[in-house]
Parts: sequence; C-alpha cells; structure tokens
Amino acid sequence: MFTINHFYGLYKLIPVVIFLTINAISVNFSSTSYSASVHELVNDTRIQKLGSLSLAATSLSSILSPAIGATLYSVVGFDSFIYIEIIATISALLILKSMHFHYDKSKV
Repeated sequence: MFTINHFYGLYKLIPVVIFLTINAISVNFSSTSYSASVHELVNDTRIQKLGSLSLAATSLSSILSPAIGATLYSVVGFDSFIYIEIIATISALLILKSMHFHYDKSKV
C-alpha cells in the first residue's frame, strides 16, 4: 500500500503481485490450520455435522458473494470497498478471538 505510488505504468503490478502472493500464502496457511485443528477441537461425533455446515456455508457464500460484492462495489466505489473488506476481516478476527474452547482434560 505504501509503495504502490513509487511504481508507474506496468510496474504498478509488482506490489500487486507481491500482495497476491502473500495473500495466497496466508489463505493456504489458514485453510491448513483449520483442517488440522478440526480433529483437535471438535468432538469426533460432530465432525461430520461440522463438515456439512461448512459445506453449506461455502456453497451459500459462493452463490451470494459475487452478487453482494458487485452491488457493494457499484454503490460505494473501490476505496470504500477496501475499507469494507478490512472491517470484515477485523470482525472475523474478533469473532475468532472471542471463542472459548473447552478441552477434555482426560485426553491432555
């Protein structure tokens, strides 16, 4: 963000590519850590239900997100759209931080 104005023309793609690479790494890390933590944090009898709920949420978001994204983008513009994404990411982080996990002490 701070360096993009130092590049001109086609070279503006350099910080964009760097950002996309870092973003892809963080998404892959998040997905891998989620998959690994499911077996540790979710009761074995409820993993199938979690998988079903996750699949339903993924399907719903892939149906609705393009329409909602296009609508928001056309209404608020690009700069505000970035702020909305930042607020959504911070909200997700706060929700994750507020979760309380209860460990089975007999397995620890």
